[in-house]
Parts: sequence; C-alpha cells; structure tokens
Amino acid sequence: MKAWQRYFQTMNEVVEKAYNTQGENIMKAAALLTECTKNDGIIHMFGCGHSGLVTEDVFWRSATLANVHAIFESAVSGINEITKTSRLEKVEGLGRVIAEYNRLAPPDVLVCFFQLRQQCRYGGYGTGRARDGPAGDSFYQCGVRRPADNSAFQRKKN
Repeated sequence: MKAWQRYFQTMNEVVEKAYNTQGENIMKAAALLTECTKNDGIIHMFGCGHSGLVTEDVFWRSATLANVHAIFESAVSGINEITKTSRLEKVEGLGRVIAEYNRLAPPDVLVCFFQLRQQCRYGGYGTGRARDGPAGDSFYQCGVRRPADNSAFQRKKN
C-alpha cells in the first residue's frame, strides 16, 4: 500500500471511530452551544499552537454565528518563538489569566481544541484526557464546558 493510501485509510478509521463512538458527546456539546446561544451567551473558541488553527477555521468563516469569539493568545499561538510557546502553554495558571481577560461568564461556553496528552486548563475548564488514535498517534479532541459561576469570571457591565 502506498503512503497516500495508508493516510486515507487511517483518516477514514479516525472518522469512523468518531462516528461510531461520539454521537452522544456531539449531541451534548450541541445542547450546550444551543443553550448558550438561546441565553445570549458567547461561544469562546481556543487552541494552543497549531490546535489554534481549528479555532481560526471556525471563526473566519462567512457563516460563523454572531456569538462566536475566537481567543487568539499570541503567547501560546506558536506563530513565533515556538520553543517559548510550547513551554508557556503548560504554565499552570496562565489559562485563568486568559479566561479572566476574555471575561468568560455564564451562560458562555468555551470550546477548547487540544492535542493528545494536553488538557485545556483554562480557569478550571477540565476537559478530561485525550485518547490515542488508531495507531497510537495523536489526534484532536475538543472539550466544551460552561464557565464556573465564579465572581472572577463575571462580565463587566458597561
């Protein structure tokens, strides 16, 4: 089998596995996003390094929902000083600073894209552990969470 055929076979296995196992999680995420939108909340999108490309892909679409806010944090974007970026994204507490700066508050949700063995630790947004792909390779996972009802996250009134 040629390399390109193995690539497509592997990608098809990943899609099939997601199709067969993630329906319930997709519906739960859809319910959270729907509830957020119905209640005038903001859907915040975030990813470190090249995981942020998924955020860009969602955000820059002409049909993006009006309540979608992409969090582009240059300190962890990976666009420059990549060695520093890869260390900064693991700093405990940095996520809280980013979350507070962006004023995440109920009924908002945070959609966090991350790679294998990373966790999105933004202000207590636990997303669980990533799992191995079909060949032990990394693949994207997404965590969707509501902000805690915490005074540190209360949106400032103008």
